[in-house]
Amino acid sequence: MPLFVNARTDVYFLPAQHADRSFGEAARRLEQYAAAGADGVFVPGLVDTGEIAKLVARVPLPVNVYAGYAGVPPIAELAAAGVRRISVGCGPLQGLLGQAEAMARELRHEGRYDAMLEGALSAASVDGLP
Repeated sequence: MPLFVNARTDVYFLPAQHADRSFGEAARRLEQYAAAGADGVFVPGLVDTGEIAKLVARVPLPVNVYAGYAGVPPIAELAAAGVRRISVGCGPLQGLLGQAEAMARELRHEGRYDAMLEGALSAASVDGLP
């Protein structure tokens, strides 16, 4: 069975003042993962396209970033920096839950349904989903 090992480092999720929150530490870890046989590397929390491009140039494996939060550059910028995979993780779920919360707030406090109806699929479209 084919297996793809996507090795992850979370140094960019460390507090800003943490000694290991650095490009050098991330690159060191990713190089070790490559040497150990990983197929790709995952660097959530990295959003600076300059650093991303430097990391892509330094690490001999496909680089994956996490785009499930505000501040992540658009896909075209990530691709131009050399990113090979973009993960959205639980971002879509968080977005849907935020929309559900807005709908509930509007229903409860304003007695309206506008947020619920905006962009809603028709019953026929829902029935046609696979």
